[in-house]
Amino acid sequence: MNFKPYSLAFATALLLLLSPHAHAAFTFDFVQDDPFDGGESGKGLVGASVIGTDLDTGIDVTLETIEIIGQNGSLASSGDPDTDHKTNVQANVNSLGINDDTNPGGYSNESRDFNPGEAWVISFDVDVNLVEIDLAGQDDGALLTISSTAFSDVVLGNGESGDVHNLGELFVTAGTTITLQMSADSNVMDPDTGLRVDSLTVGTIPEPSSFLLAGCAVLFAFGRGNRLQVVGK
Repeated sequence: MNFKPYSLAFATALLLLLSPHAHAAFTFDFVQDDPFDGGESGKGLVGASVIGTDLDTGIDVTLETIEIIGQNGSLASSGDPDTDHKTNVQANVNSLGINDDTNPGGYSNESRDFNPGEAWVISFDVDVNLVEIDLAGQDDGALLTISSTAFSDVVLGNGESGDVHNLGELFVTAGTTITLQMSADSNVMDPDTGLRVDSLTVGTIPEPSSFLLAGCAVLFAFGRGNRLQVVGK
């Protein structure tokens, strides 16, 4: 059987494209009145979640708040009435920040932004790749650290308002927690330096079985085409 080199290369390329790391993307936008908006009664709490559907893969992905950490490290889940921290989305900015219940740092922008020490702990219910994060209001000196047991810490700093940071498609398994924390504020001229999360884009990953079926289909079509070439000679 005479397999033409370009045909083999084409089939190989298709199989590579269908590898288990292939994914599409879904963007979580944070807007007023969504479940993470603590300005609304019963929202912005631990356990708040939003579900989206990746139209390319048909996979549903849920983003959930696992914990909200205050400026002094206190936890919203503790049950203490003085640590009733929430996530918040203000109407005029449509981006997410942390509202520390007591604001020990005395920040004037506290209810709207992430301030030093404040953190949002999240997880996804399916395996994902972290693709990019769009930050708003990130002034000079405001650092956001993204940490997880799934990867080494990523520190985002010296950004500008609306800055989009590429996260390099960091792989995170379902249920693994991810912490987004304002880790420092080095701008001594403006102690109210803060930042917000405008959106977070993740890639969903189809089940391996779908890749096997697709791969078999490609190889079958490739082999059938070459058999037809031989018969026609």
